[in-house]
Amino acid sequence: MTELVTLHNGATVAELADGSTVVSMPDGSTVITVLGRTWRGHRRTIGVFSSTDGQSRWIPAVDANTMAVIGTATGFVAALIGTLAVLRRPPWPDLSARTSFERRK
Repeated sequence: MTELVTLHNGATVAELADGSTVVSMPDGSTVITVLGRTWRGHRRTIGVFSSTDGQSRWIPAVDANTMAVIGTATGFVAALIGTLAVLRRPPWPDLSARTSFERRK
């Protein structure tokens, strides 16, 4: 099932049954969105195919929030591992005073 809509600038927009969108511009360029499904079953834009003057290009959709969460989590894990390593065996010398109460023979 395809629904065609013509915009005021002359572009034609077609929405396909799977939710993808095809936009044909008056200058001859075409843009096609590519959708995927998340592990929960929701649709998500993966990227866009752009075709202009016989040249096709793939432009991936980047979610900056996901990248920021992954970077932050990596930093926290590295800090935790470093902290545990220092607490287990500190890199500084042991300066505690030790006295021996044994008598020499």
